[in-house]
Amino acid sequence: MIIHFERSGGFAGIIMRTHIDLDALPPDEAEGLMAMIESSGIRNFEPATVNKNTSDQFSYALNIETGDEKRSLLFSEGQITDELKPLIEYLIRKARSRN
Repeated sequence: MIIHFERSGGFAGIIMRTHIDLDALPPDEAEGLMAMIESSGIRNFEPATVNKNTSDQFSYALNIETGDEKRSLLFSEGQITDELKPLIEYLIRKARSRN
């Protein structure tokens, strides 16, 4: 599984990105990330159209590739569900650690 994540917008307009290959992670971290993905509801998540004029909110792009299957989502900060939040927080931490 490959994950591409980007957060943009906000007051400062800083873009954060990360790319994660689960096969390259330590087994316990990969297992934890898979559990977050499964419990996030991402497979059924249907965000509304991102409003580019929403002042100071972050916008997110999340692409998850598994073999031939690809799930691509665009959503705003206000659309993050309680189930999705742990996954987004993990991805933000990973993006920060790469900068």
